[in-house]
Amino acid sequence: MTTFLVVGFSQAQPLNDSLLGTVIVAALTTRPAAAGYPHAVTIPAGVAGLPRSSVLKPTEIATVDRDRLDGPLGSLPPVVVGEVDRCLRFALGL
Repeated sequence: MTTFLVVGFSQAQPLNDSLLGTVIVAALTTRPAAAGYPHAVTIPAGVAGLPRSSVLKPTEIATVDRDRLDGPLGSLPPVVVGEVDRCLRFALGL
């Protein structure tokens, strides 16, 4: 099973909150080696309901059907959201 982080930076949020059947997501991995990737964000175990420490992979962004998502695990603290935004903006060249 792949765990996704629903992208929440300001440009994507209106789309994610809309009635569209899709949302923008970024993949997470629990492989510790991924933490060494440039602009990866490590999210510690327990944060946002994640059972294991995970790494956001900002180069793996996709649009997926809402039906593929089981539902939210939790919310990221603002400091982590800032890091996620920074990494996604870098990966997208924004």
